[in-house]
Amino acid sequence: TFELPDGSIVKLNSGSKITFPKAFDADQREVSLIGEAFFDVTKDPQRPFRIATDNIDVTVLGTSFNVDAYVDNKSAVVAVKTGKVAVVDKNGKDEVLLLPNQQASLSKQDLKFKKQQITNSESVFGWLDQTMMFDDDTIDEIIITLERWYDVEVEITAKLDKKKKFTAKYKNPTLRAVMESLSYAYDFKYELKDKTVIIK
Repeated sequence: TFELPDGSIVKLNSGSKITFPKAFDADQREVSLIGEAFFDVTKDPQRPFRIATDNIDVTVLGTSFNVDAYVDNKSAVVAVKTGKVAVVDKNGKDEVLLLPNQQASLSKQDLKFKKQQITNSESVFGWLDQTMMFDDDTIDEIIITLERWYDVEVEITAKLDKKKKFTAKYKNPTLRAVMESLSYAYDFKYELKDKTVIIK
């Protein structure tokens, strides 16, 4: 968690990177993001706050929201906690306006926005207070989360059911605790070796 030059607060998730100037311009505040971050933006009607990512640009005046724009995700997602947020695709063809408890995801395949209500705020904002949540996720999606969360590499030598969905919630979990429940659900053995998890 850190403070930007205008007093806005940013909390970065694991494997994420933000770039910003020492001082913002007189007419706008712009940062670039790789990965996921939660923004609590200081209100400044004269200077819109803009976040640039690979696929989307987000513009706000003052609000709190989450941007999930990891490079290896299938879509980029913006979720609003308070205030109002405008999200536009990189080509400037499609734009959505989001209000509190709304989110928009941009599929990297068809480059179209899907706007919806946030039904489970913990699945979106949970990482802010160390809550890990899986909601009907496949083992492939779970592994991506684990690799980011614990900064490990997962190697799979076992044959796993890739279609099987998994739902669980952990509060400040250890890697071993998560692996125990996954090994039970997917019927595999595992080994933790330095920065590597071997599923066998």
